[in-house]
Amino acid sequence: VAEQVAQSPILRHLPVTVVHTPVDRRIFCPGDRLLARQRLGLPPESRILLVIAQHWSNLYKGLREGLAVINRLTDHRLYVVAIGTDAEAVLSQCQVPGRAVEYQQQQSALVDFFRAADLFLMPSRCETFGMVAAEAMACGTPVVAFAAGGVPDVIGADEGGRLIPPGDVAGMAEAVARLLAQDEARAAVDVRAAARAAREF
Repeated sequence: VAEQVAQSPILRHLPVTVVHTPVDRRIFCPGDRLLARQRLGLPPESRILLVIAQHWSNLYKGLREGLAVINRLTDHRLYVVAIGTDAEAVLSQCQVPGRAVEYQQQQSALVDFFRAADLFLMPSRCETFGMVAAEAMACGTPVVAFAAGGVPDVIGADEGGRLIPPGDVAGMAEAVARLLAQDEARAAVDVRAAARAAREF
C-alpha cells in the first residue's frame, strides 16, 4: 500500500509512514511446536499447513486457489488444518488428510494452531491488512500469501514468509513445497517472521 501511495501522482510528494494494526504479543508469541500439537491432538511428525477464513464462501478468501495449491502438493507428510465456518466442506475437497475446525470467535484460541503449523497459507485475493498473517508471524510461523492488498506490508520482502504474484497457483505451490521440504530454511524464516512481527506490530 505504501508503494502505491508513493506512485500516486496526487500523493507521491508527501511523506509516507506505515502504521500497522497492532498484534497483542503477550498472547501471540512463539511457543513449542510439539507441545502445541500435543495439546491439539495433531500428528507430531506431519508437515502441517494451516488455512483460516471466517467464511470460506467469501470469494476474496481465495478458496479455489488455495485448494488448487494444496492439491498440487505431493509431500506424503502433509496434513491440512482448515479453520472456518465451512471448514468441513473445504477439507472434503483436499486430497490430503487433515482436520476441520470451527471458526474461533476468540482470536486467542488460534495461538496453538499457529504454533503447531509449519506454514500458514493465505490465498486471499484481497486483504485490507491481513491480521491473521501478522498473528501467525508473531507466533513464529511463516506465511505464504499472494501479494494482494495490504499483505505485502505485513510480510515484508519475504521476511515473514513468501509473497507470490496474485493468482499464481503454481508459484504458490512451489513456494510451499520448498519451505516444507527445507527444515533449516524454514526455521530461519520462523525466526525472521517472529522478529518482524515484534518490530512492526
